[in-house]
Amino acid sequence: MKVPPKFPNVICWNTNDRPKVMNTVALRVNKAVFQATHFPSPIRILNYETNSSMRYDEQQLLKDFLDQRCEHRFCAAVGDSGTGKSHLIRWMYNSTREAIYHSVLIPRDCANLADVLYCILRDFEGEEIDRIRKEIQWTNNISIRGAMTKILDELAFVLEPENITTSNLSFPNDEEHEIILESMPAFLRSDSIRQKLMEDKDNGIVVRLARHISATEREKRPDDEEELKWKVEDVIVDASTAEKAGEKAGELAATLLTDSDLSSLSAQILNQATSKALANLLGLRHGNLLRALSEIRRALKNENKQLLLFLEDLSITQGVDAELIESLLISTEDAGADLCILRSIIGLTNDDFARLRENIKGRIDITVNFDLTIGEKNKNGSFGQDELVDFASRYLNASRYSIEEMENFLTTKSYGDYPSFCDQVKCPNISLCHKTFGEVNGRGLYPFTPESIVRLYIDYTKSPSNEPQAFNPRKLISRIINRVLEDGESNLEYKNFPSPRMLEWFKLSSVGVNIQQELYEKYGEKTADKIRTALEIYSKNPTKPSLPSGIIQAFDFPKLSKIEITPDVHTTPKITENVGININTSVDIFDNWVNKKSVEDKDINIWRKAVYEAICSSYDWDSDTYGWFFYQFFQRSNIHFDGQHTKTKGGDIRLEIDASPKNALAIRGLVNGFGKDHKNLVFIFDFVDRCTSEVHHKIRKLAKTSGKHKPLEITTRLLSLGVLLRQKWPSEPVSQDLLLNISKTPKESIVFDDLRSASWKGLLKAYEQYGEKIIEECIFDVLTCRKGKSKETKMIDVSPILQELDASLQRIQPYKLPEQSKDWYKRTYGNLITFAKQVEKYFDKAIEEEVERCQKWLDQTLEYTGTLSIKSISEELSEALNLGIEADIFSNPKVIEISKRLKILEQVDKQIQLARKVIRGNSLIQRIQAIVSLDYTIMKESLDILNSSEQILKDGIKNLQQNLDDEGIEDPIVWKKKISQKLQELDEDLEKLEE
Repeated sequence: MKVPPKFPNVICWNTNDRPKVMNTVALRVNKAVFQATHFPSPIRILNYETNSSMRYDEQQLLKDFLDQRCEHRFCAAVGDSGTGKSHLIRWMYNSTREAIYHSVLIPRDCANLADVLYCILRDFEGEEIDRIRKEIQWTNNISIRGAMTKILDELAFVLEPENITTSNLSFPNDEEHEIILESMPAFLRSDSIRQKLMEDKDNGIVVRLARHISATEREKRPDDEEELKWKVEDVIVDASTAEKAGEKAGELAATLLTDSDLSSLSAQILNQATSKALANLLGLRHGNLLRALSEIRRALKNENKQLLLFLEDLSITQGVDAELIESLLISTEDAGADLCILRSIIGLTNDDFARLRENIKGRIDITVNFDLTIGEKNKNGSFGQDELVDFASRYLNASRYSIEEMENFLTTKSYGDYPSFCDQVKCPNISLCHKTFGEVNGRGLYPFTPESIVRLYIDYTKSPSNEPQAFNPRKLISRIINRVLEDGESNLEYKNFPSPRMLEWFKLSSVGVNIQQELYEKYGEKTADKIRTALEIYSKNPTKPSLPSGIIQAFDFPKLSKIEITPDVHTTPKITENVGININTSVDIFDNWVNKKSVEDKDINIWRKAVYEAICSSYDWDSDTYGWFFYQFFQRSNIHFDGQHTKTKGGDIRLEIDASPKNALAIRGLVNGFGKDHKNLVFIFDFVDRCTSEVHHKIRKLAKTSGKHKPLEITTRLLSLGVLLRQKWPSEPVSQDLLLNISKTPKESIVFDDLRSASWKGLLKAYEQYGEKIIEECIFDVLTCRKGKSKETKMIDVSPILQELDASLQRIQPYKLPEQSKDWYKRTYGNLITFAKQVEKYFDKAIEEEVERCQKWLDQTLEYTGTLSIKSISEELSEALNLGIEADIFSNPKVIEISKRLKILEQVDKQIQLARKVIRGNSLIQRIQAIVSLDYTIMKESLDILNSSEQILKDGIKNLQQNLDDEGIEDPIVWKKKISQKLQELDEDLEKLEE
């Protein structure tokens, strides 16, 4: 074991094995980690009949579960995901290893349904057991894609009208169900819809169900216990997919896309059908599993053993869950004396428990619930804050050991009773550390304190409605303890712990704007943020500037002259009920705003009025050239405060106010006044000046832009055309993708082709010269929200151009400049005006010339090819040229070169298709896409090859004729006919001789 160095900025946990200790998603937890971190499960026992409950403990549960006076136990552990159901059930399994028990654990990490059945049937033989093993054997060989196809086929089958009754499915007889059930089989069988449902290899419901039944891909199950349920988003496909589907399937798909009620109902129907479909796929029929379990229980009865079945998560048994529960309910008394005693406990989410039939709930012997909220110590129905800290201390202690060191303790220590690492290594910081950060039974809490553990947990898990939440160990471990240790590993070495990243992660927001601003002024932004984060985490009251002296020493803070240093406090955890719930009357709405909390609309409206009046008063708008535009286009509703979602106007003028301490102090002063504190008047002057400059800057952009189409509209349409010219048009009609491609530097992908028409080259030249300039001047400058005069971009508000982007996706024709553009502000829009005029000059002519050139090339090409394909022409030319070369009839020196270039003709078919689109395309977008895709080099070379080949062949034929004449051979065609005639006469003579 490694001894930690002395403070400050110490990392005293094992950074290599920390992820394994904190990994709550890993479904097979290391035994040593499980033992080292075990904490008695915080549970209550539920009285189903009276709907009341009381605090319970795991030892009593185990005792009651194994009570030998009871010959049957059927129990349930109920709680939301992450509350500890699996941990409790696994602990019970580990605690029942006596010889009289045959214990079966069905862990949450069963790869699929086949694994679940194998776990249950392992070590047993019997007619029904062997039959089930044989039926599920096929899952060992099927691929994931094959399993997906089988699932969709089976779902469609069980939902066919004639099969619903035989599948034991029952649905209400109403119009909504009729609409869905009539078309759902066709929906599931549609090729286009199937492709969409099966293409999401990571998150799709169909692939998750396929993994559930397939044994060929044994991946870890995701942590979501609802993973095998259809959700609304699973039944919705895009419009293009719906259009490709058949009539019935397409109609239902289009309906689900727009009707949220029917899409929700469709998911419910599919969930109901899925269990039956999965059972059918495994070849299981009703009663199979019940009879198999009976065979197991008879075998165990002969050995005088009891069957204990521990099912960590009922959701993994989907497809056999109903029959499994039915089987577990059968007691020895019900079935006869030949069956052994059966004791079982199953893990259920609250939703799964609510869905159980009432008669099943009534037959559960013990129901424990994981719904304890954080509260006072030993208070009935709550999980004490001291228990929360004790729980955390075990994980912090385990994180300091290596896995190997914990495994050495595995056989010698009981659950959770691992020795303190601090004591084992005789840590040199132990005295200061435990005094400052606290400890539980010698287990140090560094880098936490008891208060910070409770505060961070409550703040992080607090619901929007502030309703109490059940204790969730998974969130405490992975989202809080692990996150802080990760931050420490990244920042302690660089003296930047606790880092400001934790402010956002934990939504820490109690330190007021006055304190924040004082820290920024005195220590600079980096150190101020670190101190502020420490105040949020470690101060007893973060609304007041105080830190324990040990914290300052442990993290090497500078001397804090204006921060109160409090004495160290923690020998044992001492926590009050309100720790972590940061309520303080000194915190006002301006503090809340800076700390990303909600502010009421009425207060925002007061701020908006104060800021607007300040901007009006700070500048002589009446005598300014742009005064009229200010009063016409800038109103209170154009002012937006960062983080607040009240409805404001969009448009070209929108003032974004950042939620910074300086701005909050300034607005507070504008609204409330500063009284005698004149120091902060500087914030008002600076704030109002920045806001006025921002408004003035945007008004200049707007000024003198009258006419039908505004600069922003014209710019968007021109740049959208530029995306098309650069072959960057989005594959799907999505405005965000178009905007992304607009924002890329045009020069990067403009391709100049000397073979293009003069107008086309002029058009591309305009985009090369002006495209990048107007992106900066007319898109970013108008849409960018900055902090006053700062050049630093704060955010891009794309809402003013979204409508124009959508329009561009449908029709690309650029707007013409309005007549009034001659009056536009030239310093702002000079480049745009010149650019638009250049595009207007070349665009129509460029399209016209390209169409003419395509038509001419196509006509010339078809003169050579006629009705033959280019492939046939190429093959015949190749054969003719090769024969001519062998016969030495060609005198043209280009013949060898042309024969080698014939391969170019293989690319001509594509150019013919593109040329036809240019000439007869359905839309301008399609025609331009075809134009930019044309390869004029291939087009030019192909004509040259065809023309040269024709000339070479003509010369060759002429040379051949001359050679024949020189040899006294008459016309080859006539000669060929005479020879054929002679051969025929010889054949006839031979036939006569044979007779």
